[in-house]
Order: sequence, then structure tokens, then C-alpha cells
Amino acid sequence: MPYSGTTSTSVTGTPSSPESRFVKNRKAHKIFHYIAGAIIIFTVCFNLRFLFIYQRKILNVNMEVSESNSIQAPPKRVVQEEIEDDDSQILEEGMLPSCKDKWSGMFDPYSSGFINPPKDMQPLPPFTSGDAPICSLNSSADSPIPVILISKGRSASSSTWQVMSRLTGHCFKCEEYPGENHKYQEGLLSRNTPTNNGNWILGYLCSQQKAFKNKRGIIGFKWKPDFFSDTVLNGLRMIAHYTNPQIKIILSRRNILDVILSISKHEYMNEHKQEMRSFAHCSSKDTICIEAHKKFGSGLYIPVEHLLNKLIYMSNFESKLDDYLEEFNVSHIKVTYEKLYYSKDAEEWMRIFRFIGRGPRSKLTKSLVEKAMQHVGTSNSFHNETIKNYEEVRDTLAGTQFEKLLH
Repeated sequence: MPYSGTTSTSVTGTPSSPESRFVKNRKAHKIFHYIAGAIIIFTVCFNLRFLFIYQRKILNVNMEVSESNSIQAPPKRVVQEEIEDDDSQILEEGMLPSCKDKWSGMFDPYSSGFINPPKDMQPLPPFTSGDAPICSLNSSADSPIPVILISKGRSASSSTWQVMSRLTGHCFKCEEYPGENHKYQEGLLSRNTPTNNGNWILGYLCSQQKAFKNKRGIIGFKWKPDFFSDTVLNGLRMIAHYTNPQIKIILSRRNILDVILSISKHEYMNEHKQEMRSFAHCSSKDTICIEAHKKFGSGLYIPVEHLLNKLIYMSNFESKLDDYLEEFNVSHIKVTYEKLYYSKDAEEWMRIFRFIGRGPRSKLTKSLVEKAMQHVGTSNSFHNETIKNYEEVRDTLAGTQFEKLLH
């Protein structure tokens, strides 16, 4: 069928067919698509480049802020480690508690004020008969930890307790319990029969915890055992089985020859007490006290007739105590006077604090220990200066197990 519509003409005036117009339109569309695609690609690339530059600026700013913060404060992980470590940071800042609180009450289970336990209450293991526990110790984090410092006389127990007490956060002046000598110990313990089952210790510690409630730190007493009766041994059995909280036993030992010398020095000073005031301990600023100890602590005459017997008795008593602690499975730690007071570092002190579970268990310095100690050492380091008859003492100890005690 012939085409009957109007016919268009080309630029030259020549009529154009539908096929030629289709080809031209197709080329125009292709050119349009190329241009549009190019514009889109250019726009995307431009935006990506802008976004990259913007993100890089933000990253640089964050890095600068991070570096600034790292200078001002340690990473969170390090801070947490310091917090978990112990109380060293606070103590290093000089925030040592003052020694104001003092315990002066001699506990008597029969007039303690505690409510008597119910009649049907059973004794604390390992006891199968006798008295039930007179009270219960508090094991909360804010309660003072019960501690017993066992040592001989003239072994710096007062200074040792003072350091332990101040560096655990509450300076508490304890007493010697059940007494400072054989007479006092025997007098008090004779009132407590073996059926007491260690209440003479438990009640004393409960009374102190109640008096110093929520003060943290430690409570307890200095114990200088002079004999082993059934009442004493049952006290050790009670300690072994009381675990919530655990009663911490610190066994401090000193060269027993030095103990004898220190006792002799103080006896000599007491003979002259009318000439001078009493000097049991010296502060670092008390030069008169320090000079008096130097004077009376030099040139001491030590009778040798019974020296070996004294040393044997003291040594056997220590061994017997060790045997009982092991037999009853009493948790304890052994430390020495020499390491506590003459070591160049504070490791022996940190062993105590790690055992107690309170106080500076790491990073403790000897200077901080000395700062916490209000007493200074007054003993002489050389026996040939301390002992007037040094050669006689040396010959007496030669070839015995005590020869090594000389220094």
C-alpha cells in the first residue's frame, strides 16, 4: 500500500525516508547516553573523593585527641590493674593513719557481755563436747581482719604490729594477751578450763571487731606463749578450724642469742631507772633514748654457765610450737626479725600483707615501712661490741648448733 501522508524533507531539500530518520534518532540517543553516563561517573568520583578527604580529617582529629588523652591519663586497663593491686597508691601519698585507737581491755569470757549460746548449740569442730562458740567473727569486707602475732619478748613485736596496722589502713594499738609474762598468762588461762574450747581467743577477737567496727585494717593481739596447757592447745585447735573469716597467725622469729642480749640490756637499764626515765622504745627524734640504748647495749656481760641451757630451752620451745601448728594444721606464716628490719627491700613485709590479704602486697618500699614505724632500732649489729666477754661466749658456742648465731 503506497504511503499517503506528508513527506518531510532533508536539509538539502531532498525528501527523507522513515528509515533514515530512525537511524539519526538512534545515534542521537547513544550520544545522549554517553554524555549522561560520563556526568554520573564524574559526580560519583567527585563525591567519593570529597568523602575520603572528610573522613581523613576526622581520623586525624581523633588521633590527636587520643594522643592528648593518653598523656593526661593512663589506659583504662592499667588503672584497673593498679586498683586491683592493693592500697599502695594511697599509702605512697603519705595518707598513713594516726595511731589513736588503743585496746586496753583484758577480755574475760565469763563477764564479756556476749549472749550465751543456746544450750542445744554444738561446739565448733574439732570439739565434740564442752562450750559452743561464744560469738561469731564478722567476715565482711569492711570488718577488721583478725590477726595474732606470735613471738618471743624483745623481738620488736610492738613495731611489727604498728607497721602492719598502719599499712592496712587503721592504726590499732594492741596488747599482749593473755598476758605479758608467765604469771599473768597462767592467772588468766587458769580461769579458762580446757572445755572453754578456745573461746578465750574467739571472744577477745569478737570484742575488738565490735569496738572497731567498719574500720577495716586488722585487730588482734600479740601472743608470747610461755607454756603449753590444754587450754592453750585448744585455743590453737579453735584457730585451725575457724575459717570464716580465717584467723591469721603470723609467727615472727628472732635470733635467740639477740633475744637474750636484749633482755639483758633492758634488765640493766631497769637497774638504773632511777637515774633516767624508762626507755622501752625510742622514736627517731628521741636522741636521749637512742643514746641511752647505745650506752646500756654495749659491753654487756653474759654469764656462760647456763647460756647453752637457755639456748637449748628456747630453741626446743620454738620447735614444739612449730610441731603443734603443723599437727593442728593451723594456717600461719613465718617471718624473721632480721629480714623485716635489716633487709634492703620490703619483701618480708609484703609476704605478711599477702598472707593477711590486706595492705600493700606489691611495690612496697623500705622508706614507706620506716615511715609507718614510729620506733627505731636500737640493737648493735656486732656481738664483739655488744658482749663484753665475747671471746668466752664464742668459745662456749663453738662446735654447737648455736655457733651460727654469732655475728
